[in-house]
Amino acid sequence: MSERLRVADILDNNIRSTGGTEKSTHNLLQFKSLEGLLITPYPVPQLPYRAYSNEKMIQIPFTRQHIPAPRELEKTIDHLNEFDPRIILLNTPTLYTATIYWALPQELKDRCVALWRLIIDAPLYESRHDSLNHLVHAYIQRPGIRKLQVAIANSVPLNIAISKSVATSLHRNGVKQPITVVPTQVGRDFSAEKRFNNGPDFREKFLSPDQLGILTVGRIAPEKGLEWVTELYSELQQLFPTPLENDSFSRVKITVAGGAKPQHERFFHSLLNRTNGRTNTNNAVELHWIGDQSHTQLEDLYNAYDICFMPSPDEPFGRVPVEAMSAGSTVIGRNGSQSTREILSEPYYPIGILVESPYEAAQQILSLMHFPDKLAQLQTNALYWARSHFTLETAEQLLIAALEPVLRNTSADSAPNSAPETVPSLT
Repeated sequence: MSERLRVADILDNNIRSTGGTEKSTHNLLQFKSLEGLLITPYPVPQLPYRAYSNEKMIQIPFTRQHIPAPRELEKTIDHLNEFDPRIILLNTPTLYTATIYWALPQELKDRCVALWRLIIDAPLYESRHDSLNHLVHAYIQRPGIRKLQVAIANSVPLNIAISKSVATSLHRNGVKQPITVVPTQVGRDFSAEKRFNNGPDFREKFLSPDQLGILTVGRIAPEKGLEWVTELYSELQQLFPTPLENDSFSRVKITVAGGAKPQHERFFHSLLNRTNGRTNTNNAVELHWIGDQSHTQLEDLYNAYDICFMPSPDEPFGRVPVEAMSAGSTVIGRNGSQSTREILSEPYYPIGILVESPYEAAQQILSLMHFPDKLAQLQTNALYWARSHFTLETAEQLLIAALEPVLRNTSADSAPNSAPETVPSLT
């Protein structure tokens, strides 16, 4: 795209990676062809709320779920008219964004693209009651809000979902319009260089030569399915209470990298209690909880460990499997998770293993311990698949192709002047 693309990005669900304070390489708005829209954002003082802008975009992160005051709404629309964006990005719209959308002149409405990043009917978990993430999900699940979202999805010229899981949830709730899937959250830029160039000395910083390394990455929270990790630990102990003989791998080390927020500490202690008293004196199977890790530490772990275990029952888009594969690890994931199936469903050669239970996962792990050549082939396939399909460059091309119909119907220097439509009835 030779010309500059002007994007107005209206956020309303506290996605910090686009808030101007944290740089995130897996964000939609950092593609090079969109000219690095998040580079050096600066405040816009004339707006009555927190906003960031540069010469190509305005970004308004909304963390409160309320109807904007008339003056606030008027200023927003005035600024959008003045800014004259080619694209207005509605990021998982809820009440605030929806109100702005329905108040826009039709010419600006025609420039709106809804980006859907959440499964709008995802189950809630009681212990998440103090988290903002839970409040956002709970808010979206209010019947009126969901109807409003469906109305927007059926009205905008283009809907983009970050995965088939998200698109399915929209269709399941009454969206009739086509939804384009663009995996914009393609994972941080992890390299497999240390796995292949640093040799066994690097691996032995984390694992003994006879240990098969299994890594789980993610927040410690009920919705992440971490009970499967403790059950896998138990199943593996029962399969081989003592180290195996005559195999390349005779032992297993399971490591969980991720921290628990204060509201999830009770849940974390329940996980620890599940493994207390199961210590294997022969150390054939180990389980370690190591807390939050930095980007560099995670890259080292991904490179050192052999298998990424993905226990989550579902995610809008599973970044962890993509990150693991890009660092040369294979993935064992939960078949009940649509997003995991979506990522691992390579049609020509196996890149990972889908399982129905922790018991089946343990059996698959034991098989890979017996046949390390099969493990090595899965790792090679997974690395190639991730580098071919889940990169910023690939997602960028898909995104630009998806935006082309909207761009053809908009003009960078047109002046919107038509009257706004009324908000649809939600009854």
